[in-house]
Amino acid sequence: MVRGGILERYIGPDQEVLIPEGIVRIGERAFAGSGIESVRFPASVTYIAAYAFADCPLLTRLEFCSLPHMESRAFWHCFSLKEVKAPEGWHPKENVFLGTPYWTSCYPDHI
Repeated sequence: MVRGGILERYIGPDQEVLIPEGIVRIGERAFAGSGIESVRFPASVTYIAAYAFADCPLLTRLEFCSLPHMESRAFWHCFSLKEVKAPEGWHPKENVFLGTPYWTSCYPDHI
C-alpha cells in the first residue's frame, strides 16, 4: 500500500523486491515479518522508518542506490542478513542493523 510516496505496507508475493522509483519513504513495519529475501532501493528513497523490515527471517541481501536516512532497528532481527551493497563512504548508524549477522560483522567489538 502506497500513499503520497510512502510505502506503508508491502503485501506482494515477491521474494526479490525492487522498490519502485518515486517511493520516498518506507514506513514503520512496512515489510515487518514478511518472507522477502532481497530488496533493491532506488535513489528516490530518502528515509526508512524504525522496524520497517523487522523480523524478516529470510532477508539476506540489500542494495541501495543512494544513502537514505535510516531509523534505529530498521532491519531488527533479520537473522539471515549478510550482504549490503551501498555507495562508497556509507556508514549507517550502529543500531540500524542490530540483531543481524551483518551488524555482527560490522561491529564485532559490541558482541
